[in-house]
Amino acid sequence: MFGFSLTQLFLVCMVALAVLGPKQTVEVAYSLGRQIGRCKRFFDECKKEIDLQKISANYSSALKEENDEMTLMLKKAMGVNAKSVSDTQRDPLMMTKHSDEQTAEKASDTENLIARIAELECEISALKADVYGRRKIS
Repeated sequence: MFGFSLTQLFLVCMVALAVLGPKQTVEVAYSLGRQIGRCKRFFDECKKEIDLQKISANYSSALKEENDEMTLMLKKAMGVNAKSVSDTQRDPLMMTKHSDEQTAEKASDTENLIARIAELECEISALKADVYGRRKIS
């Protein structure tokens, strides 16, 4: 223990007993044990906090990537919708020709976006629950 052999530890205890007396030796040993326990708990808490910060950083980067992907998809969808609206305003005859195709395409794009958004929201809520669950445990 701490690089001491059994005989060296026994010698230290005997010197402490002779210098401090039996009553104070027990009190010093008790307080020393309590302080060592507090130090161990403090270092364990620090390790847990560092681990939580690492996990949080990993999840936040994953959430940022998903958010960027979702934003890009929405911008594309909005760009397609804005372009189709501007095209139909320029040529009303074009609107009647391709309205069925555009309606079906818009519906499928909208359904795909809604499904993807729902999936991402589920993933985000699961990640948040995981992060908050780990913080409550520690």
